[in-house]
Amino acid sequence: MMDEILWRGVLLFAFTTTSIMRCFAKFSVPKEQAETGRRDMGSSKPLSIHMRLLGKPDIDRIMEIEHESFTDPWQPEDFKEMAKSNSHLCNVAIVNGKIVGYMIYEIRKSTFYIKSMAVSRSMRRQGIGAKMIAHMHELLEETNRTSVRLHVAENNLTAQLFFRAIGFRAVNVCRNFFGELDAYYMIRRTKARITCAECS
Repeated sequence: MMDEILWRGVLLFAFTTTSIMRCFAKFSVPKEQAETGRRDMGSSKPLSIHMRLLGKPDIDRIMEIEHESFTDPWQPEDFKEMAKSNSHLCNVAIVNGKIVGYMIYEIRKSTFYIKSMAVSRSMRRQGIGAKMIAHMHELLEETNRTSVRLHVAENNLTAQLFFRAIGFRAVNVCRNFFGELDAYYMIRRTKARITCAECS
């Protein structure tokens, strides 16, 4: 039932949306439709992508990616605060020694909740977003948590398709979650069967 609701939203916005995913307490309008990380669509040679934790020296580069991805970017202090928090993990993706993307997620009792992720404009559509999700799932299983969760705005076609393609399912519709916009509450579970859940 919820998948049917999701795809109705996908069809409705298929020709009008230019959004990408931004998961935190307010709606963010991206500068352009962008890739948060799909399989490599053009290169015949897969990228070597390394993941590590965000550090203070990385902030300038992260802000470059942030500004080219979002019209209402987070500030450096936001990233520093998240990096210091015991309840969040901030990872960066590195290709050829350069940071090409980041992901921030909150550590909850039984789940990880994605708050924000972005990939450098020049490196999109090369599997970097999918790599960040895969890395997060490795940590998820190591800590015996059972799911990854996030909210995606109803007009955010790119994120809806991306997360659905890598195993996420919409289990609820949260009314007015992003201001006047509704959001799909999406979950990917490690072992448990996907069921409906409350927005949280």
